[in-house]
Amino acid sequence: MAIPLEAVLSLVFGIFMAIAALISICQGAYLTARHERINARRDQVFELEACL
Repeated sequence: MAIPLEAVLSLVFGIFMAIAALISICQGAYLTARHERINARRDQVFELEACL
């Protein structure tokens, strides 16, 4: 009893799409965290300039 080719292709495509979604979520989280760090540093610099 063989599994139909269409079912195998759907399964492979579904796994590929799930991996792509995970990668995009991780990339978005990384870029958001990096943006927050850059803005935090910039705010600290402005606070130091205000103190001087």
